Amino acid sequence: MNFKINKKKITFLCTSTILGLVVSVSTVNADAVNNNIKNNNNVSLIKAPTDRSVDINQKTTKVIVHYRGDGNKWKLYTWVNNGTDKVDGKEYPWDGKDEYGNYKIIDMPGEHSKIGVLIKDSNWHKDGSNNDRQITTDVSGKAEVWYKEGSDQAQTVTPKFKKANIEINYLGSDAPASVKVKTDIEDKQADLSLKEDATKTMKQGTIELKATDNKEFTKVIINDNQQHEFTPLPGDKTDIYLVAGDKNVYYTASAAKKVIDHKKKSQQDSKLIEKLKKIAAKKEQVDFSKEQIVASTKVIVHYNGDASKWALWCWPFGKGGKQYSFDKEDDYGHYAEFNIDNSDKVGFLIKGQKDWSKDGKTKADRIVNTDNSGKVEVWYAAGKDEAQVVTPSFKDVKLKLNYFGDEAPQTMSVWADDKQASKQTIKLDKSETNGDKVGEITITGQDLHQINISNGKQVYKVTPSPKGQITDVYLNDVDNLPHYTEYSARKDFILSMANMDSDHDVKIKTNVQLSPDLVKQLLKAQNNEITKVEAINGTDNLSDTFKVTLKDSLELGVNSRIAFCGNPKAIDVRSYVRSKDFDDKYFYANDDLGSTYSKEKTTIKLWSPIATKVTLRLYKNLDNSSQPDKTIDLTYGDKGVWSTTLTDQDYKGWAYDYQLEFADGHVTTTDDPYSTATTINGVRSVIEDVDNIKPADFIKMPAFTKPTDAIIYEAGVRDLTADKNANVKHPGQFLGLTQEGTKTDTGYPTGLDYLKKLGVTHVQFLPMYDFGSIDEAHPSNAYNWGYDPVNYNVPEGSYSSKPADPAARILEMKEMINALHKQGLRVVMDVVYNHVYGLDKQAFDKVVPGYYFKYDDNGNMVDDIKLGNAVASQRRMVRKYIVDSVKYWAKNYHIDGFRFDTMGVLDTDTMAEVYKEINKINPGTLIYGEGWEVKPNERPKEASYVHANLIPNVGFFWRQFEKRCNW
Repeated sequence: MNFKINKKKITFLCTSTILGLVVSVSTVNADAVNNNIKNNNNVSLIKAPTDRSVDINQKTTKVIVHYRGDGNKWKLYTWVNNGTDKVDGKEYPWDGKDEYGNYKIIDMPGEHSKIGVLIKDSNWHKDGSNNDRQITTDVSGKAEVWYKEGSDQAQTVTPKFKKANIEINYLGSDAPASVKVKTDIEDKQADLSLKEDATKTMKQGTIELKATDNKEFTKVIINDNQQHEFTPLPGDKTDIYLVAGDKNVYYTASAAKKVIDHKKKSQQDSKLIEKLKKIAAKKEQVDFSKEQIVASTKVIVHYNGDASKWALWCWPFGKGGKQYSFDKEDDYGHYAEFNIDNSDKVGFLIKGQKDWSKDGKTKADRIVNTDNSGKVEVWYAAGKDEAQVVTPSFKDVKLKLNYFGDEAPQTMSVWADDKQASKQTIKLDKSETNGDKVGEITITGQDLHQINISNGKQVYKVTPSPKGQITDVYLNDVDNLPHYTEYSARKDFILSMANMDSDHDVKIKTNVQLSPDLVKQLLKAQNNEITKVEAINGTDNLSDTFKVTLKDSLELGVNSRIAFCGNPKAIDVRSYVRSKDFDDKYFYANDDLGSTYSKEKTTIKLWSPIATKVTLRLYKNLDNSSQPDKTIDLTYGDKGVWSTTLTDQDYKGWAYDYQLEFADGHVTTTDDPYSTATTINGVRSVIEDVDNIKPADFIKMPAFTKPTDAIIYEAGVRDLTADKNANVKHPGQFLGLTQEGTKTDTGYPTGLDYLKKLGVTHVQFLPMYDFGSIDEAHPSNAYNWGYDPVNYNVPEGSYSSKPADPAARILEMKEMINALHKQGLRVVMDVVYNHVYGLDKQAFDKVVPGYYFKYDDNGNMVDDIKLGNAVASQRRMVRKYIVDSVKYWAKNYHIDGFRFDTMGVLDTDTMAEVYKEINKINPGTLIYGEGWEVKPNERPKEASYVHANLIPNVGFFWRQFEKRCNW
């Protein structure tokens, strides 16, 4: 072997051959040579470990797609859509070619069990049969597949290699100092020394293997005290990850880290179970009046940008979001700090303070994993999507320590960074509030980065809160982590779920797998007796999910609690309201929900079976800031309908809303979901004689008997006349389309006259109901098409000449419809029953929480179309609402057709009933919608084109039609 030294680099100038295997040569740092290169049986190890630092907490999935076909024409498109697990679709060019054909390697952010795959061209034509394809991730963290042009089927391929460059990353403190490496065509092994990486979380080493004499190998084999066998990846290098005591090979650091985490958790679980047994043996009484510990996640988002322009939109994954201001400052810029509902993942958008413009390069949602301490902290910079790597520094840290558990010490040591010599002692005293040991201390100094807390056995490393805020830290006897919320520290002793499943059953979830016998010993039910505890989906008589049967039946209007380890949790009825039992018991068939007006009396009815009290608040003044003039407690009646009849005066023109109280203590205020008139911006409902607010000659079109003869023109109310060149008296409003004879300055017809000359039969208007994104008092300040529903049965106020007058928008919309009818033009209304503007901005979830929307088995909201929520039309009262709403528009506004936005979110039974009921009012009414598939394989009655045969009278337009029209 010959080599020469040049400064601190050594370049090997040879290769060594063993039985056809060449271990190739590379350049390494001289400092690493003695430790990392060793000869064994004349095999030369040639490449020292790289200094590549791997973040083992960064979750990724390795996706490899091979394609034998025209790589210039066909491109790869992948996405993830597994319930709440979602990644936006993206097109990728091929990385290169191997012997099979084209290939692409993607390090996809997040851990995903299934990956959606398409092979498509630039016009969205799909290779194969046009079906979406799905590949599965294996235990190694890798999803790899081989396709060939013209076929959807994955091919069975055994890849062969003449060379492979392998980087070995061995995780854990017990990683060996060296390993032996060979291929499956050789007997001799090469020794590879491993060097600790910069993060001290793994040892690394790199080797390049080459076969000679045209031989090919299929596997690489690594031996330490056991054998690891794997298939290399195409391309320049294969990164693999190993864990001591585990023979598997992993292709992502996060997949390997799972093994280590599982081992740690097993050890912690064993310790926890012993502690739980001691708690069970004490048989202590439960104080059910004790305040419930809130399940929360601490969120800190730093932003280096213009905080006067941008705000943070944040949501617990699978739930609704909320806007937060960057209202605090630190050395990095601005930041927002708050707690949200506990969630393993947290979603972020940086958006306009008053609009939905988005900061960042791709404008995509940003999803961040919550760490084991119960905190998400992230740094963003203006104009960039990716989180920034920042090491914050602090001055004079204020620390409050809360220690939960019998093993809490009297004192603990505290010091900053590596300054152990200047450590201080913090004294812990018992709290009168919850029995924790509590202590406070201030660590003084400049440029502090990390606070260390020690009980003599374990050092807890804490990142302080920004800019002088008190850092609350919670410790326990079980794990070795600092926690940033009380819930995170106590979660193993609290039920993460307690959902009412039926009159006598509660489904509970613990944070560790336990036996039903131990769980029963640790449970207590308020004013009830637990007769049985059964494991759900467990193994070896262990589970984290249980069915708890109670002796006495549960009542919806009673705040029933169940306690685990003495910690009470309110039994959540929101999962029961999604049951068939609830639907059958509380379905209300009458058509009199909302306000029913006459001069002599007004009846108010609201469906809310789970409310414990409903107060009607009446306002004579229509200003949204006015106080109620009267309040009336509604009476609970059959099928969960609350009602009252007002007979003391004529209430026409009065506003009203509801205040609802629920058994778990939360209170909501909302307008009526069946509102037909509202105050400005849809804040409060208004009692109106809607039937008699109409043009004197309000006409209804004759039946349109041949729907296939329809010629439909789509437009927005605002767009048709908003331009000043339209020369209409009421630009951008309903009345703008009632004026005849309007022209541009150059003589072209505008508005109504323009529509007349098109030769169409129907005008399909973008949403005209009350939507949420426009301030009706200042409609010109923002623009939106209206796909953000608030009040489904109320015309949009920004299209009215008098948005603060509830009757004006009703009359003016009917006048527009009448004007079109007089010209022989029918009106189609674009309706968006698939989602609402926001759960906190619309009535449904305030009236019957948990009922109107789709949820998964764990109670997480299902977001079918990435709009935050998805309406559950399969539930009887949701279906009734949609049918009632469409009937209302057809009957009271003479609407001639309905175009359903993303109809696949809804179900075929609902759409069939819509068609049946509408044709009783106006035969020939067009019913059609967007037929995109959402989850047709999971939902056999999804109203997408896949199930068009189930609703033959409902029309579809579909993505494939769009392509052929070149839209």
